Amino acid sequence: MQTYSSSKETSTMEELKKELEKLSKAYVDTPENEEKILIPFVKRLLELPMKERRKLLPVIRDLQWIKSKFAGFSSETTCSAARAHFLSAVQFVCANKREMDMAYHVKFDMLCKLLPLYYPTWLTDFINDDKTWFNFDLNYEQLMQLMDKSRSWIWDT
Repeated sequence: MQTYSSSKETSTMEELKKELEKLSKAYVDTPENEEKILIPFVKRLLELPMKERRKLLPVIRDLQWIKSKFAGFSSETTCSAARAHFLSAVQFVCANKREMDMAYHVKFDMLCKLLPLYYPTWLTDFINDDKTWFNFDLNYEQLMQLMDKSRSWIWDT
């Protein structure tokens, strides 16, 4: 295992934050980009300890919104669907149950790609939590498929 000095870690984290911003703003949601850009970025993040990945959460929160000023007024609007798709996948591997507020943007197909890479301990409670409206956009059939697939993901890890 390679160790880094504090200044190197800070530099690397700052570079990672800049890369996250650049990728999310330029991201066009296609299957090719998902495989060539999004999934490799998520895999790189998973090489870091959770403590380090969590440092990206404030950046993710900022990138969820598009801020503008015009004639002395300021406004915020939600980001594009493509950026939300990118950020929600990144947030999935960086956040805990309480912080996972972009789950609705994680579609079934993306969840099926993320779970073999990272199966969070909080996932079952999150899906079954009837008190949250921040849940994944899954229908009943998809939920059942996810349950079947999750058995192999849990036992293969």
